[in-house]
Amino acid sequence: MLVQVTFPLAAANVMNQAARTVMAIVCPPLLLEPKVPAAPQSL
Repeated sequence: MLVQVTFPLAAANVMNQAARTVMAIVCPPLLLEPKVPAAPQSL
């Protein structure tokens, strides 16, 4: 039973850490890109 509980949690942890690693690599360059000016709001 310990393996049935531990293995899925360990697999989820690996996936979470992989996603966090990808975000840490991908996000900073995206934040440095120039912002697109907002379109004027008209009612």
